[in-house]
Amino acid sequence: MLLIRELLKSYFILLSILFLGRVGLYFLFFERFVEINFAESLLSFVYGLSMDSMLLGIIIAPIMLLGTLSPKKFENFVSKFLRFYLLFFLLLLLFMENVTDRK
Repeated sequence: MLLIRELLKSYFILLSILFLGRVGLYFLFFERFVEINFAESLLSFVYGLSMDSMLLGIIIAPIMLLGTLSPKKFENFVSKFLRFYLLFFLLLLLFMENVTDRK
């Protein structure tokens, strides 16, 4: 149960970073969205959440497999590895959000 709670917490933290990046880009490039109506522009958020969920599923799947299938004697090693794994992807997502072209 603790593993599921930690995975959900990590999922929502990473999802919020991606969503906030999308909202920031939407307001930064708002003048490009005047050609389409507001409902269609909001659909980009729904499609974006779908793509982000797929990406985060790919990132979290190895954590779930390693966390559930590893023997008890490797618990400390697996726990430290998973922390660094999540930290790496957190920093990678933050980096990708910051280097987005903003011309």
